[in-house]
Amino acid sequence: MGVLFDTAQKVSDLLYEFAEAAVYLNGEVRDVYVEAVRDAIPKVEVNLKEGVGMDDVKGLIKGVPREWPRVRASWARASS
Repeated sequence: MGVLFDTAQKVSDLLYEFAEAAVYLNGEVRDVYVEAVRDAIPKVEVNLKEGVGMDDVKGLIKGVPREWPRVRASWARASS
């Protein structure tokens, strides 16, 4: 019975450590995403004189991912 308890305790400890790592990683990914969006938004061109239409929304949605590789590369250079 002691072996079963020890095994269950070890599995529990490992799952707890995994959960802590997942929470940390989730926070890091969120920070990277928010910074990438903030960097990309000024580079998206939207003409507000004619009003905001579906084409403007599509441009915003397409523009943010297009800037992502450049932002990511600049972070890689900055962190090394």
